[in-house]
Amino acid sequence: MDLNMDPELMKKFQELQLLQQNLQAVVMEEQILRQNLVELEDAISELETSEGKVFKLIGEIFVEKNKEDLLNELNNKKELLEIKLESLEKQKKKLQENLEKLQKELMPKEEKKENKAE
Repeated sequence: MDLNMDPELMKKFQELQLLQQNLQAVVMEEQILRQNLVELEDAISELETSEGKVFKLIGEIFVEKNKEDLLNELNNKKELLEIKLESLEKQKKKLQENLEKLQKELMPKEEKKENKAE
């Protein structure tokens, strides 16, 4: 970045970098939540087909649980994860829109600056 850059342009570039960092953080969080959702769906599927006693890991011990209670608990967690994912997707979309808008704003300014330097 040019040290003699217009302060307004410099501020826009900093804003652009911040948006990129925020978008990257949201994408990483979304990936983690999607992985958690897959694991949760696998657990629900396994629990639905299981017969006999079921256990839940609490800390470092297994505790026997009622199958239906555990299924309800896992389904509630799944719903919560889906809501969080939906929220993150909206947040990601908004960040992407803002990023694209800022990039479009910066392109003409940067081109003008380069033309002046020539």
